[in-house]
Amino acid sequence: MLKWILGILGVVALGYYFLVLDKMTYGGTEPVFTLHDGRTYAASLDGPQPVEIRVVQVARAAFPKAGVVTGASWSPHPIPIYSFQVVFEDGSTLIIDTAEDEALAKGLSDDTAFDMDAYQAMQNAMSQAAKIVVTHEHPDHIGGLTLHPQLQQVLDVTDLTEEQVNHPERQDPAAFPEGALDGYVPLSYVDYRALLPGVALIKTPGHSPGSQMVLVQLKDGREFLFIGDIAWSMESVRTGAGRPRLMSWLFLQEDRATVFKQLKALKKLSDSAPEVELIAAHDLGEMKRLIANGDIIEGFK
Repeated sequence: MLKWILGILGVVALGYYFLVLDKMTYGGTEPVFTLHDGRTYAASLDGPQPVEIRVVQVARAAFPKAGVVTGASWSPHPIPIYSFQVVFEDGSTLIIDTAEDEALAKGLSDDTAFDMDAYQAMQNAMSQAAKIVVTHEHPDHIGGLTLHPQLQQVLDVTDLTEEQVNHPERQDPAAFPEGALDGYVPLSYVDYRALLPGVALIKTPGHSPGSQMVLVQLKDGREFLFIGDIAWSMESVRTGAGRPRLMSWLFLQEDRATVFKQLKALKKLSDSAPEVELIAAHDLGEMKRLIANGDIIEGFK
């Protein structure tokens, strides 16, 4: 009987280690992206340059940190949901990520805090934007777009990629109204794409099929790389420990091996070019630092 109990405990312990603690990954495709190529594309278009980056925190949930960084504790970890506004010298704007409404945010947790004023400011800014993009097609990044009251108007300036449009199951529970994308021509590119003067897209599938990074070069020379959900916390970039298998496989259906290789590439990039600010989509501490330093301005224009 004791042997059976010890065997069961051993299997449970091995399962826990494999699903929650193990930082090793196997297989996957090697990600290919370089800062040099991103910079080349960002600098390839003439016109008014970006001069500042703004942010609103639309919602804030909390997950156990063990689900955010492999091997971390089970203590609550804040998961803010942001939308970003890049302002150009002619006053035009680019929106990066569109958060989600209160109903979708509360679906994460009953304790999720939601800022209606920030959400409305984001929706108003989307109506005035020259361009809108999302780092990927998950509901906390695309949800505000799907629910915009002037959806057809904002879709005219929105560049969703083919992968983002072709995977509506990754948007769930967010969804575009039936027929809203009829006739919509998604963005198609390989590896890199110049979006606007000073702005480039870098394709990084793994967390989702439509995942991409956004490189922004401000006129004053500062650079920001929006890495989306490759990491929820910059701790994952610094340590190489992304989300555990329990989160990656059971909840996100992401290519964990590819994401871990992307984390290594981002760590290498950060070490070789520390002047580039990497922005993980849900890192509260890093965002507070960037705001305190004046690198990012709180509130939309």
